[in-house]
Amino acid sequence: ITKKGIDWENYVFSFKARITSSCLGVIVRARDLNNYYMLQINKKAIVPHYRISFPQIRRNSIDPVKVPEIEMKTGWQIYQDLIGTLDKELIDWFDVSVKVKGQTISMYINQELVFHEDSFLQIPKGKVGFRCHSTESCQIKDVRVKLIFN
Repeated sequence: ITKKGIDWENYVFSFKARITSSCLGVIVRARDLNNYYMLQINKKAIVPHYRISFPQIRRNSIDPVKVPEIEMKTGWQIYQDLIGTLDKELIDWFDVSVKVKGQTISMYINQELVFHEDSFLQIPKGKVGFRCHSTESCQIKDVRVKLIFN
């Protein structure tokens, strides 16, 4: 995620990308590496994710009288019911534009709306970035963030 942008609320995040293996994760409203939204672009679909850290109570099974410990866990929520399919498979470079305003997010690929949800974003502000894991890989260029002031 970017070093700057902790106070970014409303913006358009744009770039050019090419998936070289599997998919590309586009991060918005990142508080830190454990709390953010990600729209995963596959060659044929958009899969929305929410990464969140949450407290979990850990009880001692040997000594139930001992005060329980609280530890932070981090996990993914994948919104299966919001997965969007693409009309054309992404096989070459493509343009991406993500508009983040209030709780609404809209993603455009090659100027075509491919994902839109109102009342989706619950983190009020944060940074942008990219994510690839394991065998996922991509190329990215011409990255820009334009803040929206109205």
